[in-house]
Amino acid sequence: MVVYYNCFIDLVETVKNIEEHLKNYFNLGFIGMAVTSLEKGWIDVNNKLCEILGYSQEELIELSWAEITYPDDLEADKFEFERAKLKGTRWVNVSVAKIAKSFSSVFQLIAFVK
Repeated sequence: MVVYYNCFIDLVETVKNIEEHLKNYFNLGFIGMAVTSLEKGWIDVNNKLCEILGYSQEELIELSWAEITYPDDLEADKFEFERAKLKGTRWVNVSVAKIAKSFSSVFQLIAFVK
């Protein structure tokens, strides 16, 4: 029983570490990022996205995708959103940045995919 408990504790710690790393990357502010619901509502937005769109976090979370999308682009955005839900993304744009402990050593690389 103790072995299973220790494995569970290790797993919980690993998940906490992953969540912390993801949240740190989310908040770096290199690009605008958001977590959205399947109903197209904002769950979480970073400061860079708010800056790009010109809204505070509180304002943006109260809006829907449709309310901030240019009307001529709305149908295409709806199509891409539904396609991503059903089949996954069909194209991506990748940016890579280094995270360094000092000027000479690279600690990690982070990829931003949009």
